[in-house]
Parts: sequence; C-alpha cells; structure tokens
Amino acid sequence: MSAPPPTPDKGQDYPASLHSLLEESAFARPEGPRAVADLERRYGAQVFADALFHLTRLEMDGARAKENWTAVLAHREAMAQALGRTVGLRTAVCDYFTSQGHELKNPVVIESRLLVQREDSAFKDELTGIFNRRFFNLEMRKEVARSRRSGMPFCVFMIDGDHFKAFNDRYGHQAGDAALQQLAQIFVASGRVNDQVCRYGGEEFVVILPRTSKQNALMVAERFRRNVENHLITYDGKPIGSLTISIGVACSPDDATGEEELVRLADWALYRAKTGGRNQVSADTSDRRMHRRMAVATQVEFIVPAGDGADYVCRAADISLGGLMCESNRPFTRGAEIRVNVHDPSGGDPISLAARAVRSMESAATDLPYRTGFTFDAEDPARLLALHRLLERLADSHPKPA
Repeated sequence: MSAPPPTPDKGQDYPASLHSLLEESAFARPEGPRAVADLERRYGAQVFADALFHLTRLEMDGARAKENWTAVLAHREAMAQALGRTVGLRTAVCDYFTSQGHELKNPVVIESRLLVQREDSAFKDELTGIFNRRFFNLEMRKEVARSRRSGMPFCVFMIDGDHFKAFNDRYGHQAGDAALQQLAQIFVASGRVNDQVCRYGGEEFVVILPRTSKQNALMVAERFRRNVENHLITYDGKPIGSLTISIGVACSPDDATGEEELVRLADWALYRAKTGGRNQVSADTSDRRMHRRMAVATQVEFIVPAGDGADYVCRAADISLGGLMCESNRPFTRGAEIRVNVHDPSGGDPISLAARAVRSMESAATDLPYRTGFTFDAEDPARLLALHRLLERLADSHPKPA
C-alpha cells in the first residue's frame, strides 16, 4: 500500500508548499551543516522527513531524516566534485539511497505531477472529491505521532447528517448524492487551511484539526453546524430542502492519545449529540453510559440471519443492559439485525435478545479485525430485566475491569 500524498503545509508552518522549499537555496545548494541548521531552526526536524518523503516516499522520523539529509548534501557535493559539474538534488537523493543508504531497491522514474495525481485518486472520495476513509486512517496515525513528538493538541470531529435516510426517501438518491457533495463543500469552506475533511462513509464525515485545543475545535464545529443549518440544498438547479448535522468532538491529549480511542470517543460524543436532540455539537466523551458496561463473564451466542452471516465469526467483548460490543471477522452494516443468546453460567435457558448494529469499525486490538456496537431492543422488558439480574449477579462474582 502506498503512503498518502504528503501534507507538510498542513502540519508545519512551511511556505505555500514543500515544493517551494525544495527550490530555495538552502535545499538547492550543498551548503552542508549551515543549510541544515538553518532549516531546522526555521521549521524543526520534521521538515527533513517531509522533504525526503516528497522526493522518495520513504517514511522516517525527523531525527533520522535529518541525518540522511545531511548525508545527501555531502554525497551531492562529492558527486559534483567527481563529475566536474553540478548535480541535481533529486539525482543525489536517488544515488545516495540506492548506492549508500540502500533503502531504495528499484526506484521508478516518474513525473512528480503524475505521481501526485495518482496518489490523489487513491485517497479521494469519488462522489464528493474530498479525502476518503483510507486517507483518514493513515493521516490519523501520522497526527497521533506528530502530537506525541510536539506535545501539541489536536482534535477529531465525527459528523453525521440528521434524518438523512428520510431526506433520501423524500427526494431520491440522486438528490441525496447532491446533498452529500454540498455538505462536503460546506465543511471544507467552514474549516481552516490545516483541517483535513474526509468522508467516513454514507452520510458520515470526519475532520482532523491539527494543533487545535478543544475550545477552538468547538468554535469550528459550531461554525460547521451553523453553516449547514443555513444552507438550502439544491438539486437540478432548484432548492429542495434543508439538512442539519450532529457533531461529536474528541481531542488529544485531553480525551485520549490513541487513534482508535479518539475515534471511538468522537463517535460516543456524536451519539450524545444525536440523543440530545440532533443539530448540535457535543464534546461529552466521558463515556458515562446509561448502563454499566462490563467484561463478558459468560457465553454469548450470536445468531446472524441466514444469507447474511454464514461465514461470520463473532465474539462479545463487553456487554451492558443497553447493548454489547462484538468483535468479528467481517463488518456489520449499520442497522443490521441479529439475535443474541446470553447464557447463564448457573444453568437454565439463555436470555434471547434482538440487537441492532449501531456502528462497525476496523480494530487491530484482537485477532478479529472488526468491532461493532449493538443496541438491544428495548421493547422486551421481561428479557431485559432477566439480563439485568444476570449482569448484576455476574458483577458481584467477578472483579470489575480496570
């Protein structure tokens, strides 16, 4: 899998693009330590990692990149003296990493403009033209690493269109596509230059806000919400209706520092915004659930409808009176209905409950690569009461998870 196109001007205070830095004399002339020290003073060691990624697509941390960059400048000077002529920066980089660094085994010569175009197509959503989920996942890893190195905060938005299915049903899927395109445009226009807006899937969007405190993120999120609320969706040249959005906000390091946990908490805050009435922003990531969630201390059997789940492998990660978290080998679609049998270790008939998928996401935490949150059908009070009594009994007989 190739890495996403570099976005140094989003993460550092570079000029308009890294390309302009490459053309500066500090990059273009082999001035050795003075040039390297000047660049580090102005932009930090990360500039060397971004520069080498731009030229080679090799990823490395700032310290290692600085060492390699110094070596490349010295190698370029030696090549120039041996050949009796000026040696281009890209030529020196290629020769160094193939003959001395040995990190490029079979380099391919390609026009950088074409390379960027091809990378862009792999990381852009076809419908809206903004970044896709694949880009978001990779960029989140980078942003977490940047934040840990620099100590600077950053935030994540999880955005969902309110009652979007009803909008689709009323106006048609083509109008729904037009609405998604317009939402994407509003988000990009409402954000700042550094913010990275991505389509997560369906009517859901995510935004990465580098070097942003929670207070500032909430102001940006409110601007997103207000601008959508004030926009009239148009289709085929005519206004057809309006939409609102709900936004969940999570920030590092205030809420969490890991990428998966930040996304989970932003999703939880989004749930708070939805259940709080929609068309609002929530940063409530406290995870104070309506029901206590506990590690599974008994057998839970999953029954997926025939035709949908013959090859599903499922395992319960935790459970509460409101629902459970399922680990599986395949993702569940949002709204998917299954039946769950919770067995009582002391014997008797299992408690059978209908459950509906709320969200499925990738996870590297276990051998099963997907995690899906399910909610139980609240219209069966007798079975929920039985589950409540079972969970209370299990909680009393097992230590609480840390």
